[in-house]
Amino acid sequence: MIFAVFVGVAPDHVAKVRLLEMIVQVNEKHPHTYLSAGINNAVDSFCKSCSCGA
Repeated sequence: MIFAVFVGVAPDHVAKVRLLEMIVQVNEKHPHTYLSAGINNAVDSFCKSCSCGA
């Protein structure tokens, strides 16, 4: 995971949820800038991996 590359550790559940919230907020504010089929699939996978159900 890219987070671990930059920070040196894997994110815990709380960090995953906060990152997801930030990703969703940015995508809602700038949907055409950041959203593509690949990103959408990545966000869906991320949601499943952190069990947040979004």
